[in-house]
Amino acid sequence: MELKEAISKRHSTRSFSTKKVRLADALHVLDSAIHAPSAGGVNTIKVILVDNAETIKELAEVSFKNEFISDAPYLIVVCSDLRQKKNLYGTKGAYYAAQEAGAAVQNMLLRIEDLGLASCWVGSFDENVVKKILEIKDNYRVEAMLPLGYEFKKESKFKKTSLRGFAFYNKFGKKTQ
Repeated sequence: MELKEAISKRHSTRSFSTKKVRLADALHVLDSAIHAPSAGGVNTIKVILVDNAETIKELAEVSFKNEFISDAPYLIVVCSDLRQKKNLYGTKGAYYAAQEAGAAVQNMLLRIEDLGLASCWVGSFDENVVKKILEIKDNYRVEAMLPLGYEFKKESKFKKTSLRGFAFYNKFGKKTQ
């Protein structure tokens, strides 16, 4: 799939089939996160691939209104090492870690689309409970969770904003010609 097509077709899926995802495909998704840009060229992102159905169910229960997570055969949990970024950049470290995580997540979402798989960027969860379930160290922040599977049914897509309503020229609010 061409990049332009993956970008335009990518959408959030909240309904997963029972079809098993090949581990090799899940690993290709994880590999795409490594190639995301990072502040200072120091990657502080860690990803956890969860395939234990009971653990995925527990994590779904602590995500707010995202119970659909439990239907996915895999769950990717994205974390950033705040201590390392703060050591490098002081108070801006957490900000850069979040940007790095966002870039890694977007890379994974595009790779997921490219592989014919489906996902949804989930950011609403009880971080402390997620950290406890997955035994994540205190200096890490849980940035996002991505259920990974095959889409059960095509969902109605949200209407995309046009470029005219999205982009400005030279100054905020100034429309392009």
